[in-house]
Amino acid sequence: MPSRRSDSMNERDRRPIPNPLENPQNGRVYATSGVLGAGGMATVFEARFDAPLAIKRVVPDVIWSYWAERDLLASLDHPNIIRLVDSFEIAEGSFLIFERADSTGEDLGSRIGAALDTDPAQRPPPLEASPRDRP
Repeated sequence: MPSRRSDSMNERDRRPIPNPLENPQNGRVYATSGVLGAGGMATVFEARFDAPLAIKRVVPDVIWSYWAERDLLASLDHPNIIRLVDSFEIAEGSFLIFERADSTGEDLGSRIGAALDTDPAQRPPPLEASPRDRP
């Protein structure tokens, strides 16, 4: 039987977010729609501003995680990392706004499994350690 805490976290986590959702600090207004995914620490919603976005609402019990993730992602800039676009806290929750990755509809496990099932001659070469990672 699930604990009472996990039940309440799921109820809180899955409640709808305002549509539109506005950041009061910069006035950006995000058009929100359905849930992309939910877990014990957050729910991720579909959204749009100028492009497709993902809005992550962190449950209040793990607000320390929100601050840590926000600060870390704000410091990163790399083409292979989903970019943090905006973040703010309002009465309805603590929100992280991300670029939306293109989706093939497959999960990572399926993609890896399909890659392993291919002819070895067609697999991409293994990654080599960068010179700074070598002993």
